[in-house]
Amino acid sequence: MDKIKIILSVFLIFLMSFLLSFFALQYAKQKGNDELFRFANPYDLVIKNARIIDGTGGEIFDAHVGVSKGVIKTVEKNLERGDAHVFDATGYTLIPKMIEIPEETKWVNRDLPGAMSRFPYYRIFFKTSEDEHLAGRSLEAVLREGIYQEEDLKTKFTWTVLIAPEGENIESDNIPSAVYKISGWRSEALEIIDQGKIQSGYKMEGILYLTRNIDRNEFLSTLNNEIEPAGDFYISGNDIIDNTGKDLFLEIEESFEEETPEETEE
Repeated sequence: MDKIKIILSVFLIFLMSFLLSFFALQYAKQKGNDELFRFANPYDLVIKNARIIDGTGGEIFDAHVGVSKGVIKTVEKNLERGDAHVFDATGYTLIPKMIEIPEETKWVNRDLPGAMSRFPYYRIFFKTSEDEHLAGRSLEAVLREGIYQEEDLKTKFTWTVLIAPEGENIESDNIPSAVYKISGWRSEALEIIDQGKIQSGYKMEGILYLTRNIDRNEFLSTLNNEIEPAGDFYISGNDIIDNTGKDLFLEIEESFEEETPEETEE
């Protein structure tokens, strides 16, 4: 009889533990804490077989990218997709989207002539000017292109600039370093720590280019001038947008939705 009581007690304890865990998980799920359930499906979007320039200035490599809630969770060669949307990026090159200068930064604004007298030109980035096409670009790039003459810019006291941290000038003599100059380096200069790279923990903001359509010299020249070439697909968070502005996965979902029959009045 004692053994039966012990067995029943153990069974009841196990049953109560199971029920408490079950209801606790259901409650958490209803409250939006779905991270508890992501072990079975850790990604919302998987970009597989991409050729990646990650914005660190490192070598180009091939990998899969797992995105969860708009943030890059994993960049690796072996990745389980789970139930995520999958985009096969075979034949495409993925780069991070250029960082735009936010309206408010931690940087102290300086007038352009004052900055020119104190800092190397490669560390000076335009924030505001009469020419909207200069916003976010380095003074060095602007002078190199001959858009403005140095002496003319020294009179622009109403133009404000941001100063990049100390460091050597990044010679963009290859595509990875050019991408780093317009994305990763810019994000670091502006103290933006969650954008500008295709790395774990960064927001998924990227551009896909069909690799065979990239003319290396033209592409490199465009990047060196801190201009973002038009892409074939744009990735923002969990969404992939083509160059016509259509959301690929939204269209797929809508095509499978059943039409709700209209209620007939009696």
